[in-house]
Amino acid sequence: MEFKIEKEVKGKKVLIKIEPLKLSESGQLELCYSFPGQKYEVGKFSPHKKALIFPLPEKINGVKASGISLPDNICHELEKIQKHLKQEQKAAFDEAFEKALTLRYYNGDWYRTIGFWAKDASADDEIKERIKKENDYWLLADPDKIAEQYFNLKRYYSKEEVEKVTKQMEQKGFQVKIILIGEEKDTGYIKEITAPWGVWKEQIFKPLVEKVKEKERKRAEEYQNKLKKALKKAKETGKPQIVQVLGHIDGDDREEVKRHCPQFLKDFGELGVITVYEVVYPDGKITEEYSPSY
Repeated sequence: MEFKIEKEVKGKKVLIKIEPLKLSESGQLELCYSFPGQKYEVGKFSPHKKALIFPLPEKINGVKASGISLPDNICHELEKIQKHLKQEQKAAFDEAFEKALTLRYYNGDWYRTIGFWAKDASADDEIKERIKKENDYWLLADPDKIAEQYFNLKRYYSKEEVEKVTKQMEQKGFQVKIILIGEEKDTGYIKEITAPWGVWKEQIFKPLVEKVKEKERKRAEEYQNKLKKALKKAKETGKPQIVQVLGHIDGDDREEVKRHCPQFLKDFGELGVITVYEVVYPDGKITEEYSPSY
């Protein structure tokens, strides 16, 4: 579908041809456009500004412009096209996520993951949302840690090892893409690990959530024991007791000190590290208290 727009600039009319192309990675509608006698360039449609935004300023009849406004009827059509493309993109992403969720690797000076992908879009945020929805738990799933802890892969494999590691991964339900390098193509590295979401969920994320929850349960249990012990001592001595150290504040960061413990700015000059304590009183009241070192 091609649109033709006639604009008047500096008293002269200019004809601009516009054709919808595709969605950009950020979800904006990309538009091919051209002026008479010029080749096509690619700009972006801004529904908010109701305009075609040029990638670089264009000279139109001697006037430099960063974009051109579009008529309401053309904006309406472009918005419909953009909405339709987004629906198609989301459907393709969801299908790829369910059937072929991929962990991609970057092989450079260091070997690390790029992240999870479904089709051509990052899937890291979608994984977090699904874990939250299915487990009522917000988990930051670090792709590098997952790769390191659950796959225990080497950076490079010999040609003989490639077949072995491929079979091992296939037995677990994962497909592996290995890139062979070198003049003899006798060394390879893993580029992608792909499996349906169900495989990732059951083998990786579900056990990971349970493991993290168990750690938090033990941490909460340890805290309650510390609190119980400190409260008992506070009642016996009649004095407040430290439950735990919560953290530290850099005394040289005046804004941070002002935010948490402004009294120190008045009472003291040079501050070192300020330790933040959780303190319990004989009556059971719990507070945060600050202690600077000078």
